[in-house]
Amino acid sequence: MKTTKKDWIYRVILLILLAIIWDIGAALTSPIFVPQKGAVFREFFLLIQNGTMLKAFRYSLVRITVAAALSAGISIPLGCLMKICHPLQKLLYPAIRAMRFLPVTAFYPLLTMWFGIGEKMKIAFLFVASFVFMLPSVLIALDDVSDDVIEAASIDGAGKFSTVTRIIFPIAAPFICQSFATMYAIGWTYIAVAETVNAKYGIGYLIYTSSARGRTSLVFVGILAIVIFSILFDWITNICIKKIFKWKFS
Repeated sequence: MKTTKKDWIYRVILLILLAIIWDIGAALTSPIFVPQKGAVFREFFLLIQNGTMLKAFRYSLVRITVAAALSAGISIPLGCLMKICHPLQKLLYPAIRAMRFLPVTAFYPLLTMWFGIGEKMKIAFLFVASFVFMLPSVLIALDDVSDDVIEAASIDGAGKFSTVTRIIFPIAAPFICQSFATMYAIGWTYIAVAETVNAKYGIGYLIYTSSARGRTSLVFVGILAIVIFSILFDWITNICIKKIFKWKFS
């Protein structure tokens, strides 16, 4: 859907309202609860200048990228396999529907027991958070591919692999890519949890250590960074997807 001038006006109004609410909260409470906007933005730009924010961003980015790649690498082939194999679809679909209601953060202690408190645990947690969104989204995207089209390809002599690579995936690719972009942005919301234990760098580590030291302004900086990175990535990837798949979104 194309963004109109009116949409941008609404977004600006929303930002102004949020800024007013922030100012009211800061005026009515102590800085330990809601810091002043000026203090937060000063800390934010200071961390950019001294390189701390870039370093934290780099570590978090690597963790999220690895987890997202693993999630997509399993979700897309499994989704395509379920599309062409109805017994497998009937077997797994109830479990996949239930996945949407899984409390992802509840897996954190369990993953700590399985993988320890190092990088493997952080990536495993981000993988779970990504996978429970990605696989159901892939299946929804594949629902756009009519069974009649698959049956026609089979009648024409197309094998299973050829059907997936030349028919199913190309048709569903635009929405699968959109799902991946959304999943990647969602990964940033879980980074604050993933990096609370035994992390030396990262946005989540910045939030956790700042909270432990009572530095509320830095906690807000970390939250602000996650929001900005998520929105920017989602915006950029959606622009790229719409340019690549013009035939679908025109």
